[in-house]
Amino acid sequence: MQRLNGLLESQIEDLDKKLNRVLAKQEYEYLKGYNIYVKQKEKDLRELIEKLNEKNSNNTLKDEKISKLESTIGAIRED
Repeated sequence: MQRLNGLLESQIEDLDKKLNRVLAKQEYEYLKGYNIYVKQKEKDLRELIEKLNEKNSNNTLKDEKISKLESTIGAIRED
């Protein structure tokens, strides 16, 4: 009976070790995948920020042109 208990405990310990290895591997793979996902989202955000900056830059140029045209029109009207 003791021998059977010893074998059973040995099997349980072996299964516990195997389960820990499987869980560690799954955790590693999950974190690796999550890291890739986060890096992709960071890249997407950088691209969106660049597009917004470019759009805002164009708006600034347009505002400057409008201001110059308005001052030109004002100068023409005064003449």
